[in-house]
Order: sequence, then structure tokens, then C-alpha cells
Amino acid sequence: MKFKVIKVALASAIALSTTSAVSAASLLDNNLPWAKDSIDKMMALGAVTGYEDHTFKPDNQITRAEFVTIVNKAYNKFDQKAVANFSDVHANQWFYSQVASAKSAGYIAGYPDNTFAPDQPITRAEAAVMVAKLLNLDTSSTAGKKFTDESDLPQWALNSITALAQKQVLNGYTEDGTFRPNQDITRAEAVVMLDKGLSVNGDTTPAPASQDTVGQGIGQAVDTNASAITPTPDTVTVDPSQTGTTGTPAQPDAASQTSSQPGAVADPSLNKDPVGSAATPPVADTAGAGAQQTQTASQPPKPVLSSPGTNPSGDPITTGGQSYDVQPVVSTSDNSGSVAPASSRPTAVFNGTFMFIWNAKNLDNGDVNAMIAQAKKLGVTGVIIKFANGSLKGDPVSQGYMAQFKKYAAPFKAAGFQVGGWIYQYLTDVPGEVDACSQAIQAGADFIVLDAEVELKGKGAQVAEFGQLLRSKYPDTLLALSSFAIADYHPEVPFAQYNNFVNAMMPQIYWDDMGWTVDKAFKASIASYQKFGKPIAPTGQSYSTAQPEDIARFVQLSQAAKFTNISWWDWEEANQGQLGAIQNNLLTVPPNA
Repeated sequence: MKFKVIKVALASAIALSTTSAVSAASLLDNNLPWAKDSIDKMMALGAVTGYEDHTFKPDNQITRAEFVTIVNKAYNKFDQKAVANFSDVHANQWFYSQVASAKSAGYIAGYPDNTFAPDQPITRAEAAVMVAKLLNLDTSSTAGKKFTDESDLPQWALNSITALAQKQVLNGYTEDGTFRPNQDITRAEAVVMLDKGLSVNGDTTPAPASQDTVGQGIGQAVDTNASAITPTPDTVTVDPSQTGTTGTPAQPDAASQTSSQPGAVADPSLNKDPVGSAATPPVADTAGAGAQQTQTASQPPKPVLSSPGTNPSGDPITTGGQSYDVQPVVSTSDNSGSVAPASSRPTAVFNGTFMFIWNAKNLDNGDVNAMIAQAKKLGVTGVIIKFANGSLKGDPVSQGYMAQFKKYAAPFKAAGFQVGGWIYQYLTDVPGEVDACSQAIQAGADFIVLDAEVELKGKGAQVAEFGQLLRSKYPDTLLALSSFAIADYHPEVPFAQYNNFVNAMMPQIYWDDMGWTVDKAFKASIASYQKFGKPIAPTGQSYSTAQPEDIARFVQLSQAAKFTNISWWDWEEANQGQLGAIQNNLLTVPPNA
């Protein structure tokens, strides 16, 4: 799960590569003193081009695929024979060879779930990680230039940002001395950064001509410092300031968000992936633009769903000195067959502590009996098992997740555990994703977690259609939305449409990927979600460098907020110290919850 702001329309970017050439001298909007020379130089190298209307659109965002395309052209890294093995990068897509070349060159790696998130906007942090790898810089130290927002710099990108600052490839924003790691990088910022990198690298040989991917994007605030860049955790990082697949850690790829977490890490809520990732949000990158992490659980889309937390008394939550109103669950069901408001459907299905399972084969070699024994030792209430990556149609990977769910759901239920199923959503095939949810419910899912991250931006109509179709079949099934930690950072995600039919909100609060303290991330996330008026069931971070004491603090805050449900992303990436902290800090659920 990760933090991202807007998904770029690739159709325009692709079209750009086929238009007539536009010279640097003819650009009507190349009027940024700090970027003008770099834009002229990169256009001369053939790394970027202008639009047919003789503009460059310097403030537009660019995607991860577009960024590596510019890099390959400017640094002569294109390799026609390179092969990409990411599940979301296919030979019939315009960026296939560009992503493959980047992977072959070694400056991207992809997310832990074998995705690259090519259409996701790239953040300044993610770009920094990629470029540091590209230039083979020494990233073993954090000494040197400091930024006023250093506390917000994600750990997975900190050394890369520092190394680039030492080489004066980036300097930050002059007006306030910030770096803004989770902000999406603009066309102008990317070009300036890569131009400065050429001076370090000493290689200005233009690469073979190929499609320009930097053509289309969303407008961003211009960086007043020519050396500033806009990063995003690449692998599974979710960045609290952005978000933020993105990112999101979240919301991250530098070479391969964060979850995503349901997702990776550009968004403090985002982070990782696997079904995230969620985000979002990651989680430095492993897939593309973020920093490489020892453990990346949040890479691009990452599932972060936990059972819906409720506040039985209806009293406001007080944490970190601030109060938040949390609405109690209304247990009145509508049996009319129509799609009643989500708030009128029962949600009291699962209370307690839940573990997300991304790839069961990574737990005890897939031995379900060993997994059940470990779950009993941990004392958790249930598990949330991934059952699909979008539609099942024609997708062996997604079909494999469904087979996983059907294999493990029944044994866990027979052993007395509650079992939820989660799906990472794309909604390019709405009926197909409804069918996937139907199969999971029929296979015994007690509740469904919908992991919605960067791929859902701008898809309000599809979300509404999905909700109508699924609710017409299963009006009383508990549905929860797992997404970026901070909804306000992702205005393009159709939260309002989801709120019309889900029963609970499950923010992916991956504090470590976000670079925040547990208290700061928890408080900001709850404040962002309480406006939806639904029970909140937070998902905490149990991967990467999350500390046992922070896990204990997360439970303490959830307990103080009177939540009755929390979940952890994720089981297979958790180390023994993290699992021990979960075991010793189980959420206490009131008898009347």
C-alpha cells in the first residue's frame, strides 16, 4: 500500500511517442529558470519530447514506467533483448522493453509480489533510490546535507537521498529546506535530477530512440529548486506525507511501497502490496523506484485489512490528546433484497486479532497443520487469506490465489478460527471481480476485505457498479475496505463510493514505512477515516523493521480507542520478535462487543 495522488492516463503518454518532433526552442512553457537548461539538454538527447501543442508540461506527474524510459534513453541503458518477468508487465505493452531494460541494468527490482506497478506515479523518494542505484553511489552513510523534514524521510530511501544530496544531484526546496519524499515527482524535476546525475556519471551518450513515456501526467506544484526531486517508496513503502502506489508504502520501488499492502508506500497509509501496498505504503522499493528493504511486506498494492473495529459505547476515541468520533455498529439487516446502506447491515462477525496471509506457501512450507498450530500458539482470532488479484479470468496468478484460499480456509475454520478473504482490486473487469468474491464467500469466507489502492483512482463508477452487483448477491456479507493509511492524501481514490456499501474501514497504518512514530501515524489515520462514519479496524505493521515495542504501542492505542478488531500485515513476513510482540499484546475484546 502506498501513497499516490493521481494515476496517469497512459493513452496520452503513448500517443506522445508517435507525434511529430517538437524542438526545445519551440516550447511555449519552458520558462522555469531552474529547469530550462536541463529540459533543453534532455530533449536534445532524445530522452524526452514535447507535446504537439509545443508545450512540455513541466508540472505533470510521470509514472514508474515513464521514468525508467527516460532513464534508459538518457543513460543509454536500453537493451532490446532484456526480459521482464513482472506479473503486471506484458510483452504487448509499450513499456515492456523499457522496464525489462531497467531490471537488467540493475536499478529496479520490483515488488515482493513480483509486480512493478508501471502505471503508478513515481515519488521523489522512489526516484532517488533508483538514481542512486543507477549511479552506483555509496549509500552506506547518512552524513551530509540535512532537510527540515528529515523525520519524514523513509528509512529505505534515506541513504540514497543523502548520497544524491552530497553529489548535488538534489538539494531540496529552497523556500523551506524540505525534500518532500512522498510527493510525486514532476516532469521538470525528473529531468533536472537525471541531468545532474549525468554530470556525476559522466555518460551523456543518447540511448536508442524509443517511446517517450514522460508525455502525460497530472499537474504538480513546481519545485523551486532545480535539484529537487519527487520520490516515492518503491516497494512497499507507504509515506505519511504523500499517499503513497502507491506507496501506499506506503505506500515503493527503487529498483523493484511499499502496499501495499493490500498494499506499499508512498502513503503513510499505503504501503504495501500484496494485496496489497500496501500500500501503499508502501516500504521502500523493491520493484522499481524505492529503496531496497530487507523485508518488504508492503510493496505495490498491499492488503491491509483487519476486522472492522467498533466502539460499542459510541463514545469518542481519545488518543494522542485528540478525540475522534467513532460510530457504533448498527446491527439491523435489510432483508428486502435491495442494496441497503452499508450501515444497516450487520458487522458483528469477527472481533479480535487477525493475521493477513499473502502467500501461504511461505508459512511453514504451506503445511496447514503447522500453520494452525502456530496460530493457536499466537492466540490470534483468525486469518485473512488472499483469494484474488483482480479478476480470475485468464490470470493464472489470480487463479492460484483462489486455489490457495480454497485449500486453507476450511481447515482454519474447522480449527475454530474466523477466516476472511481479501482481494487486491483493479476493477478492469467488474463482473469478474464480483465473481471472485462470490467464489470466496461460497468457499467459506466469513468476511471480505477489499484492498483498493492506486489502481482504483478515478474509478468511482466501477466501484459503484461493483458494490451494486456484489450487494445484490450478498446483502449481509461483511465487507471492509483496506486502503491507504491517510485517505486525505489520496483524493482520487473513490472512498465515498466504497463507503456506500462497505461495513468497515481498515486503514493500513504502516508507521515504520511511513517514517512516522506509531502515535503520529495512528492519530493521523484515525482522524482521516472517522469522517466516513464507519467502524474503523486498523491494520498494523508486522514486517520489515517494525519494532516489538511499537507493535505493543499500536495495540495499546487501539485498545484505548475501544476498537474490537485489529489485523497485522503480514504473517509470512513477520520475524520472531514481531510475532512475539503480537502474541504478548493481543487485543482484549469486551464481552459485550
